[in-house]
Amino acid sequence: MVLGLTVLCACIGLWGIAEQGFAHTQYVDLAKGEAGHLSVDDIKANMDRGKTAFQYFFIWNVIRIMLFIPITGLTIVIANVCLAYVHALTNISASVPIFGMQAPMHCTSFDVFLLWTVVGLIVLDLYMTWGSFCLWHLYNFNTTVTNIRDISKELEADQAKMAAETGSDPQSLAGLLLGIETRSYAYGTPNK
Repeated sequence: MVLGLTVLCACIGLWGIAEQGFAHTQYVDLAKGEAGHLSVDDIKANMDRGKTAFQYFFIWNVIRIMLFIPITGLTIVIANVCLAYVHALTNISASVPIFGMQAPMHCTSFDVFLLWTVVGLIVLDLYMTWGSFCLWHLYNFNTTVTNIRDISKELEADQAKMAAETGSDPQSLAGLLLGIETRSYAYGTPNK
């Protein structure tokens, strides 16, 4: 089920990226005077569809990571990697301290390889989610955050922009995510 939702949200996210790119091309054509029958409202509607679709993908990525890390840790223990399962059961049944030596943990070379592979996949997943966040931020605010140290400054600036535009001040990233439809300042105005 999680894989199915992930594939579905990935397809929605790709559609959102394509819709955003198409709307950007239309916007450039409008600025050049080559848009034909398109109006600014049509282009904004295309941008909104792309932003909303990509927002669903980003939110699912964050939820999936929050579930992936603890489930993976539990799976590693149950799979008896480094004899963690035997160690835990022995310590529980023998009523010894948590660091008791009834059944010591020991990692084989395959266990070490498996743990490093899992850590590498988690780091890759976090990196891809960070990229999704940067793209989401670019689509919504026409700026992107490429340095994790600057994220708090960027979010404060986004909150100030949204407060000036809508009169309400979101106090969190969730407030920014859920208030996406009200941000007209992310569009700019075409040059005529």
